[in-house]
Amino acid sequence: MKSNKFNIYCIIEARTSSTRLPNKVSKNLSSKHKVIDFVVQNLINSKIEKKKIILALPKNKKNNNLQKYIKRKFNLKVFRGNEKNVYKRVFDCCKKYKIKNFLRITADNVFLDPILINQAIKFYNKKNLKYLSTRTMEHTNKWTETSDYNEGSSIEIINFENYKKVKNLVSRNDCEYPTWHLFSNPKFFKLSKFILINRYKKIISKKNLKKIRSTLDTKEDYNFLLKIVHELNLKPGKNNFLKIVKNFKKIQKYLKINKNINKKIAYKIIRKRNQSS
Repeated sequence: MKSNKFNIYCIIEARTSSTRLPNKVSKNLSSKHKVIDFVVQNLINSKIEKKKIILALPKNKKNNNLQKYIKRKFNLKVFRGNEKNVYKRVFDCCKKYKIKNFLRITADNVFLDPILINQAIKFYNKKNLKYLSTRTMEHTNKWTETSDYNEGSSIEIINFENYKKVKNLVSRNDCEYPTWHLFSNPKFFKLSKFILINRYKKIISKKNLKKIRSTLDTKEDYNFLLKIVHELNLKPGKNNFLKIVKNFKKIQKYLKINKNINKKIAYKIIRKRNQSS
């Protein structure tokens, strides 16, 4: 019988040493579930083969407990690599597992619905693309388009051959953004934007959807996530963001909690670093 699973790898970037919210991926969102439980189970419940889901962690003692937790609870592959040079960590992971195409997510995107993951991969495969993104166009001033998605619904799908082409361009000022030299060159690499999926579009306007900051970067973000997990009884592996948009009016009162967070925009950070170096 032919498998209905997608023949694509997923690399989850995670670390415990986040500067604004240390050890955020191991924080509890309910009495039974941690942040990383949501991230991992969302992928397991998608059509990606479990054996092709890899957690890419820094190679230091600080992340040993996280590796043990992931191996014990989910029995996933864990790759250990360079902490600061995220480009190299992802590159080395791809080389080890001979990856041709991969879905890249970060562990602070807690509510990536399986339906969103599946539709993005299906579109990437159908169109025979080399790069697909929901949100990276927001991190460069080179795109003419803007994202249809909120902060927290960030997905990239990348062809490794293209990823290799920018290896010699990567510097210490931009290596924490591993796909920077791809998404900041939209004409050269013929990048594609993934538009808002119908399941969301039928329920909520883009304007309201983009008011929902469901990423986890600060204490305020964490407090917001706690509120909506409790309010809507969200559980790992479900289409939680779909449930959030269906209940937008119910959770609207909580949006002010993390409304005014100083957003980290890649090109502004990199430009500042380049000017000071």
